[in-house]
Amino acid sequence: MDSSLDYSELQVTSNFSFLRGASHPEELITHAATLGYTAIALTDHNTFAGIVRAHVAAKKNKPEIYSRLQSATSVRHSLACLAN
Repeated sequence: MDSSLDYSELQVTSNFSFLRGASHPEELITHAATLGYTAIALTDHNTFAGIVRAHVAAKKNKPEIYSRLQSATSVRHSLACLAN
């Protein structure tokens, strides 16, 4: 039986999202690989700062990584951009 899940988390924030995320990007990627995820999207708020660390961890652990940027456009709205 295939242990990988047909699921990809698309809203993961790292500690580079001030007051929102707690885990380092490397920890998120390593844990996703442990859970059998084939892909994960790092979605930090207003920054791509964690993507380099996440990319290095993804090379070691093999999940495909997507980078997303979530930017607040106003008090009620936000814009999420996905890059592969």
